[in-house]
Formats: sequence, structure tokens, C-alpha cells
Amino acid sequence: MNKNFFNSGNIIQIAYQVDDVVKSAKDWSKRFSIGPFFVNEHIKLMESKLKGVHEIYDHSSAYAWNNNIMIELICDHDGKLSSKNGLGGIHHIAWMASNFDEERSSLKSRGFEEVLYSRVQSRNGMQFSWYESDLGIKHFIEVYEESLDLINFYKYIEEISKSWNGKNPVRAISDIS
Repeated sequence: MNKNFFNSGNIIQIAYQVDDVVKSAKDWSKRFSIGPFFVNEHIKLMESKLKGVHEIYDHSSAYAWNNNIMIELICDHDGKLSSKNGLGGIHHIAWMASNFDEERSSLKSRGFEEVLYSRVQSRNGMQFSWYESDLGIKHFIEVYEESLDLINFYKYIEEISKSWNGKNPVRAISDIS
């Protein structure tokens, strides 16, 4: 068994729980000079299971880059999967798994409960899962199925942040060509 806590690699994202992704992205951009943020409202999922039960999960996110990590601002519209940290707190950390099923099994074998499993309608049906545990971690852990499409999305957000001049701090995800 791999003794590393994170089997597949580095933490590539930290997400904060907010009640309005557009307003929060504007605030973060102004206060921390992070941007631009790309907003994806009511993210389309082709499949989702909350604690193993097929159920629609409605959330919105805004994505930006800061130094070496993606910042996500996330709004859980139904409050079904809010973190224990509350608004403004860390919602989850994330990494990509080259073998998604193996990573899921590894986390479950270590006592992490899968609270969300989803497939997105975009990115060729990419899978992701969220986990929680009783280890005193008050935020979720998210694992993405690694794909070239997702890697390119991350690279795009990182690259555009390097040349961002502070203008147009909040953009629609559909602006990415």
C-alpha cells in the first residue's frame, strides 16, 4: 500500500464556500488581486450520487489562479453538501488521479466516505468524487479523473492569470475558447 496520503500527486486546487460566486469573485479579485475568475453557474452534471443515492446536485463555481494553485469559489445552491467550515471557509481541496477508480478505492480503504460521485456533461464525461472523514478534517477532499481536457483547462486558467491586467475580473466560462 502506498503510504502517501495523496496517491496521485499534488494538491492543485483549494475551494472556498460562498453564497454568490459572482459577487465573491469580484470581492476576491479586488481584495487579493486574483483573477480573472471564470464563472460556471449551475454546472451541468450527467450523473450524480449523494452518499450513494442518485440525486441532482446543483452548484456553481468560479475559477481563478493564484501563484501555484487554482482557487475555486463554490456555491452549493441546495445546501446538500456544504462543508463544516461554513461560508468563507475551505470547502475542499482537490487533486487529479491518473487512475480514478484506484484512487477511490484507496480513499475508501482509509476510512474516507464518498459523499458525492459525479460525471460532468462537458470534458468527455469526466468523473469526480468528494470525500469526508472523521479524522478532524472539516473540509471535503475532491478527486478528479485526470484527463488532457482538464489539464488544459487548468493550464489555461494559470496562463491567463499571468497576463491579467486587473480588468474584466469576472468572466463566463463560455468565454474560454
